[in-house]
Parts: sequence; structure tokens; C-alpha cells
Amino acid sequence: RTGTHSGLVSLFPLSLLYPPPRRLRNPIHPRTYVRGSSKEQLGELTNAGEIAEAARLAKEIGCNYFEFKPMVDLKHYLIPFSQEMSQIVAEQYETAKQLEDDNFAVVAPKSMEFLQEHPNPVQPKDYERCAVMEFRTLVTPTGIYPCPYMRGREDKRMGSVDDEPFDSFWNSSKRIETMSKINPSRDCGFYCIRHLPNVTLNHIRSMEEQGVRILDSIKETPDLEDPFF
Repeated sequence: RTGTHSGLVSLFPLSLLYPPPRRLRNPIHPRTYVRGSSKEQLGELTNAGEIAEAARLAKEIGCNYFEFKPMVDLKHYLIPFSQEMSQIVAEQYETAKQLEDDNFAVVAPKSMEFLQEHPNPVQPKDYERCAVMEFRTLVTPTGIYPCPYMRGREDKRMGSVDDEPFDSFWNSSKRIETMSKINPSRDCGFYCIRHLPNVTLNHIRSMEEQGVRILDSIKETPDLEDPFF
């Protein structure tokens, strides 16, 4: 995907570019998909061997960064890959990094690191409330969802901006009720990049509830560049 100045490729296993995809001896996942395609029986096809070439193309067309990500299933669980696949990704990433300069970067997400370190893609949560969800509400053409990891799931759909203005939706009882029912320890076994912020926020909330006024000691950091905060 290329946006105004970005490039994104999802891995595995389907060739997103020409030339023909490489075949591996061990299938990674017999049924999978990529953004913009229908679900198909793809067997042993993979685009892992094309990371460096895709990064080169992204740089040529003017992107200022290129990012690749592991594939996820329809419930957003990471799809594990073999040791052979991991080696291919590592080699391709190293080659792609050589394209970097002051105007172009190659990014490997934390989910890739998690998948390489954990053969089981499940990320357990020991807390029952997602504080970060209040910052990550997702508005899409098909509806509003509690967070990006739940997009497209009809059971998590909270409404639509086609039906009412967003501010009315945000203050609605349906939004508050739906979010309050989401329990990360039960509903969010998939890898979540906001897991550690959630742990931190839940610790702060727990301390506040016990009378420790930690919020009074938290100060804004000048010139903070993280748009999430």
C-alpha cells in the first residue's frame, strides 16, 4: 500500500509483486489472504522473498518509508511461519535496510519481533479493561469499532457515522456499554502493540484507586514527538 509518503506490504503467503512467488517445502498456512484480495487456496506461495524488491520500488516512487508486516487471520491472530521463512525474512530485511538514507527508512514492526521470539502467536493479558481503547476507536466505511484489531467484526461494531454524528455516538450508552463489555483477558489473545501501555495505565489506575496520587506527579514532556501521546 502506498499512501502520501508511505509503503506497506503484508506478508505471507502471496506474491504482491512480479516476479513469480518463491515456493517453500513447508506450507505456512493453506488458507490466507492479503489486503485487497479475496480468500483463496494458495498452498505454498509466499512473498517473503520480495521484501527487498518491494522496498526498492517504494523508494523509487517517492515513499519516505517502507514497512512490512506478518499476516493475520480474520480474528487478527498472527500467522506463525517456519524457521526457513524466518531466515528468508531476516535476509531480505538486511538487504532492504541497505536502501536507507536521510529520506527513506525500512521498518519492521514489533509484531514481527514478537512472532520470531514466540512460536505461539497468542499474547495473554492479565487485565480485564483496555484503557488504550479510548484512544484507538476506529471509524471505517462499514462502521465504528472499539479498536483497529476488531475492525470488520460484526459482534464488535458499535455504530456508524452515517447514522449519527461522531460526538453523539461517543456519548451514547451503546458505545459505553459495548466498550465496557470488552475484556482483554478473554477477548484479546492476539498480539497487541498497545499491551505494555495498557499494563502501565492499569497500574496507574490501580494506584489511584488505592489512594496513591500518582497522576499529580506526571508531567507533560516538552517536545514529545510521539503522536499517540
